[in-house]
Amino acid sequence: MAKILVVDDKEDVCRLMSEVLQAEGHEVITQHTVEGGISVLRWHSDAKEPFEICLIDLRFDNYQGDATLPATAGMLVLEEALKVRFLEPIILTAFGSTENAAQALAKGVFRYVSKTSESASALRVNRTFIDQLIGMVSLAVGNREVFRSLDEALVELRALFQELRRSGGDAQLVGIASNYLSLAEKADAIILKARGRHPG
Repeated sequence: MAKILVVDDKEDVCRLMSEVLQAEGHEVITQHTVEGGISVLRWHSDAKEPFEICLIDLRFDNYQGDATLPATAGMLVLEEALKVRFLEPIILTAFGSTENAAQALAKGVFRYVSKTSESASALRVNRTFIDQLIGMVSLAVGNREVFRSLDEALVELRALFQELRRSGGDAQLVGIASNYLSLAEKADAIILKARGRHPG
């Protein structure tokens, strides 16, 4: 199961999502401010077990920064979340727009989903939202594991190639291995770029 950070200015909504996800076996930590979310992400980014998924509200009425930003302040949390290797960020908002969705997806968000309400009581009885939340997190866990496995395979391929070169293997074989490694690294770079990430 996953280690999840929920960042939403509505404490009751945080509690609801925490209850739902903990019932599915996930470990959940919540923050109610942009600053708190960013701080926790920075603190945990180098931890032995960093967050694997971050659920981020887009609008923060309690944001204390630029007065023009409360409607999209969650993007600041998203930018920090994208710095954590293998973390899958999900934007949840009741104030979505095509422009905000396009911006979030371009940055590398895993999913951008419109909440049906900002009210926890309304969301609690909305089985569609609950099922969607559980499903999104399940998909994000699987997606994260795929990319993590690909990354580990690339590390192993690099090590095998270096060992082949050191051992003085057949020049033609070394050349073929070099070509395959180059293709794998290009594919990895394309995937990372498409997800708004950079090689670590």
